[in-house]
Amino acid sequence: MKKRLPELDDLRGISIIVMILIHTNVNFLSNKWAYNSREVSQFAVVAFLFCSSYLALLKPYPTVSELIPYIVKRLKRLLIPFLVFFTIYILFSTVGLGKHFSQSYIMKSYILTGGIDFNWMVLLFIQMMLVTPFIQYLNERSKIGLYIYTFIAILSSVIFLKDTPLPFYRSIMWLPWSLVIVYTLYFDRIWNNKMWFVWITLLFGTIFIITQQCILLPLHHSFSMYNNKYPPNLYHIS
Repeated sequence: MKKRLPELDDLRGISIIVMILIHTNVNFLSNKWAYNSREVSQFAVVAFLFCSSYLALLKPYPTVSELIPYIVKRLKRLLIPFLVFFTIYILFSTVGLGKHFSQSYIMKSYILTGGIDFNWMVLLFIQMMLVTPFIQYLNERSKIGLYIYTFIAILSSVIFLKDTPLPFYRSIMWLPWSLVIVYTLYFDRIWNNKMWFVWITLLFGTIFIITQQCILLPLHHSFSMYNNKYPPNLYHIS
């Protein structure tokens, strides 16, 4: 039996509750409390990615011969629950509630390119499943390559400060989101060194304030976390 990590279990449990809160509050955004609670709850996706990345990084990255089985195994874990749920949802909504869904909506939902809104998270975790071994490889074989990749990912999150949200965000959201994986690589080192932890926390706080006051404000861009999420920019990630 695999050893459980209670801290990660707790974090995932909190994230699930917060995710439910986010989608419940969508129907009551005219209420100030509902709107603000949705804003402060936007850390849920980052928390999910951190938990998944932390567990994935405990294992060695797959070799060439292991890559296909690795992908197939994780695709089954990610896709089958969603496909079963969405099929039941469509059948129940159509037969039981008399709703109508276009063929385009159903097809896009199944292939994760559109349709039902929350399937973007399924696609994101598939993208992260593919990116994680690559980042692991760079971390072990090419530190310079990892630094270049991290710079490109940060640069993308800066560019999206001006251009978020984007209609085609699903195809590029993996790049800025992968910064969570890079952070997770160094999490133990940061957590175990109190000075690192303090300085990293101050750095993220400084980035948040600078992007808000010096970039988003002059651009008349929304301060809403939700509006800076698709794809995520530096403001949202920090």
